[in-house]
Amino acid sequence: MRFVVDHDIHIHSKISGCSNDPLQNKERMLKYALDNNLKTICVTDHYWEKGIENGPMGQTYERLSENLPLPQAEGVKFMFGCETDLNRFGVLGIRETIDKFDFIIIPTTHLHLEGFTVEKGESTEISHRADLWVKRLENILSRDLPFRKIGIAHIVAGKIIKGKENLLAVLDYIPDETYERIFKKIASLGCGVEINYSDMKAFDTEGERKRLLRPYKIAKKCGCKFYFGSDAHHPEVFENTIAMYEKVVDELNLLESDKFHMAKA
Repeated sequence: MRFVVDHDIHIHSKISGCSNDPLQNKERMLKYALDNNLKTICVTDHYWEKGIENGPMGQTYERLSENLPLPQAEGVKFMFGCETDLNRFGVLGIRETIDKFDFIIIPTTHLHLEGFTVEKGESTEISHRADLWVKRLENILSRDLPFRKIGIAHIVAGKIIKGKENLLAVLDYIPDETYERIFKKIASLGCGVEINYSDMKAFDTEGERKRLLRPYKIAKKCGCKFYFGSDAHHPEVFENTIAMYEKVVDELNLLESDKFHMAKA
C-alpha cells in the first residue's frame, strides 16, 4: 500500500526564537492538521536543557511548556516534542528531561551556527563538511537513547554548507558504503529518518532531485523508516507542505511499510 501522508511531526511555534511569530501558535497547528486530514502532529520547538553546558540561552523546558496543554480534536493526536542539538564539543542538549517529551528530533546538520555547533572559522571544504555530517551522526547513534521516540532531522539540510551546488557536492562526496553503514545502524535502532519540507523545496531539476534524494534511497534500501516534517516556523508554510510530501512519496516509491511509528516503551 502506498505511503499515506497523515502526519507532520516537526513543527515550530512562536516559542522558538527563530520563529517568534504570534500567528504560529498551537491553535493554528491544529487547524492545519484538521484542514489536511492529518492524524498526528507534533510541536518541536528548539530546546537546550537547563544545566547542560555550552548551549543557547532561553529555550528551557519551562519555556517550551508554555504551549501546554495542547489543544485536541477528534481524530488528531497532538504531541509535545522538541528539537535539541549537538554542540561543537559533542554535547547533546537533553539528558534528564527525555521522558517529558513524546518525540525528540535531533539534527546533526546545523553547521551554520558558528561558535555553537561548529568552531568559528571552521572549514567549509566539501570533504570536511561531509566528514562532519558522518561524525556527528555517528556520535548520536552511539548513545544510549530511547530511539523508539527519536527522529534524525533534516539529513540533507542546506545549513550543512552555503549554496545549493555545494550542498549537493557534500552529499555526493559521501560514498554509498558510508551511507549504508549509517542507515543500517539507524534501522537497527528503530529511530526515524525525517523527510523535511524545507530541505526539499529549493531543488527542482531532475538532476538536483536525483542527487538530493540519493541518501534517502539508500536509507530505504537499508530498512529505515521515514516521517515527514514541515519544519514550519510560520503558518504560510502549511499551504504547500502536503503537495511536496506527496511528490516525495512518489519519487521514493514509499509504502506504508516504510513509515516510522513510535514504538511503545
